[in-house]
Amino acid sequence: MRYRFRLATVRRVRRAQESAAREALHHANAALVVAIAARDAAAVHYREVETADADDAETLRRDRLFAELAATALARARKEANRKASEAALAHVEWQLTARRVAALDRLDERRRLEHAVEENRREIAVVDDVVTARFVSASRAEGAA
Repeated sequence: MRYRFRLATVRRVRRAQESAAREALHHANAALVVAIAARDAAAVHYREVETADADDAETLRRDRLFAELAATALARARKEANRKASEAALAHVEWQLTARRVAALDRLDERRRLEHAVEENRREIAVVDDVVTARFVSASRAEGAA
């Protein structure tokens, strides 16, 4: 009798889900890297604008406006980086859950495969025992008839 895992279709679906979750995690991590780079660039720009020297009142006003704009951009970039970090963390959790589901089915398959092998071995031993017993009975009858 050939072994067949009854949940093979379910495992195939779960593996596809795991693959999709892994891909989503990859995209979330890539988006996080981009958001962190944007945040860091905004922080550098803010520091550059903040430290500018002003000679007159007009330049001071202009520099202050640029500093406020840079501060706003930095705050938005920080918020976006935090949001992307949260999304990446959620994607990681989702991938872990799907990976665990696949691993559970893999372990179940392995256990059932071993049980099937043991049962097949028992059947083979029973067949060999029947053949040996039949030969012994035949040989005994032949000796008794002679």
